Amino acid sequence: MITAVSVIGTLPPVKGISAYTLEFCSALARLSHVDFIGFKRLYPEFLYPGGTVDPSASPVEIANTRRRDILSWRNPFSWIRAGFAFDGQVVHAQWWSFVLAPVYAVMLAIARTRGKKVVITIHNIAPHEKARWKELLNRSVFRFGDAWIVHSRQNRETLCATYGMPEDRVHVIPHGILTPRGADSSRSEARAALDIGEGEKVVLAFGNVRPYKATDVLIKAFRAMNVPDKRLIVAGKFWDDRARYDELAGGDPSIMFIDGFVPQDKVAVYFRAADLVALPYSHFDAASGVGGYALHFGLPMIVSDAGSLPDLVCDHESCIVKSGDEEELCAKMERILTDDGLRNRLGSESLAMRDAFGWDAIARKTMEVYRQVMAG
Repeated sequence: MITAVSVIGTLPPVKGISAYTLEFCSALARLSHVDFIGFKRLYPEFLYPGGTVDPSASPVEIANTRRRDILSWRNPFSWIRAGFAFDGQVVHAQWWSFVLAPVYAVMLAIARTRGKKVVITIHNIAPHEKARWKELLNRSVFRFGDAWIVHSRQNRETLCATYGMPEDRVHVIPHGILTPRGADSSRSEARAALDIGEGEKVVLAFGNVRPYKATDVLIKAFRAMNVPDKRLIVAGKFWDDRARYDELAGGDPSIMFIDGFVPQDKVAVYFRAADLVALPYSHFDAASGVGGYALHFGLPMIVSDAGSLPDLVCDHESCIVKSGDEEELCAKMERILTDDGLRNRLGSESLAMRDAFGWDAIARKTMEVYRQVMAG
């Protein structure tokens, strides 16, 4: 019987994967005591232009959970301390960034020498900006796992092909739906806050603007659309040259850039104002938090055929485009925005998928993985 699980990750106000970890630990704590080991300092700010702390968030308390934020990327003694502090029968590491490889490797090595079983949920199979040395850092952490969890079949195939994990020890459990922390708003209130008219057709690109997200392709496709009263919102911190995107926008007043981290209490405003969420990524070996928010709000999505993104939509014909294909992206966005019946149906399908990705079911499936590793 599993009576306690140690979880490594981040919780608000530290960023990282806090939205996921908060939902996951809250559900897991209904089945077992959770011993949470978190970060008080993440990686250096210069490595993460969006910042590592959400100024709008406060520390949260989770029932049946002991929270200890003792880790600091720059203090190896904190890594060692954490390795000897795990109370759970199973240590469950939430993994998302190669930068943290030394921290995790030290903790998990100590956990294994103490006889702990290790499960690793891999949120990013490969770094978004790929390089061989980053893959080696990932490998240095993954080798400590007794079992691994990924969020889609495509992620499992990529993980096994890249790192040689045995398929029977790689488990597919959905990412789950993310609920923004903070006040919700109506569509009218959200549009008023952003100075957007009720009749405008709004496409939303949300989250950090990074090369793999193909925002340049989206801007070109959007400008080519023949849709009256169209609007594109790009909301997130720019990780590369902002001037390049300004040039692509060409001063088009229908394109709105919100350059900067979007705090949790403002997330709902952007999704409530949108008609369509666009994820035309060039490559993607991870799980999409943006997709999780879109499902929560019951919004249609248009996604590329990269990685696990197709798992976010039901109507593949209407909602999936070939990565990098501006013309197809333009045509399919145009159709969704101008066909009210199609858009409403796609929104209903998103709501149905939201109901299927419940956190209690995710926690139960994860507990079964723990039982398997404990049984050897």
